[in-house]
Amino acid sequence: MDVREQLIGARGALQKAVDRALEEMPEYKALQRVEEALAALDATSPGGERPTEPDQFDRSNLSYANLAIQALRHTGQPMTTPEIIGYIARFRQIASDPEKAKINVSSALSKEEGLVNLAWKGGRAWWLRREQIPKRELDSMVTP
Repeated sequence: MDVREQLIGARGALQKAVDRALEEMPEYKALQRVEEALAALDATSPGGERPTEPDQFDRSNLSYANLAIQALRHTGQPMTTPEIIGYIARFRQIASDPEKAKINVSSALSKEEGLVNLAWKGGRAWWLRREQIPKRELDSMVTP
């Protein structure tokens, strides 16, 4: 693991600790919702273009887990790891080897307390632990 990967890992751990410490503050919750809304708007820009200006996207919040949570809130339904990787790739660089990218992202998401991996449409998908699974998707779920 190179220095960059170590720093990214440390940043993710620190972000998680800060999020846990602040998660009950109404102002922090509001800030998170605003950031998610802005990210969703950026992700759906014409042509799905990646934001290029620093002020278009909060670059301090680019962990795999944070981007996955934004993607899930944007789509409103569980997403597979490859779908989440596609969303993440719009905002940050990921491993060029697809298998390594899948391992890295899956590992990061499995460590995130706010996410759960569940049986869905005959496979596995990620969803928000504290959110109810959308009703329209309950019928397509397969029990593990």
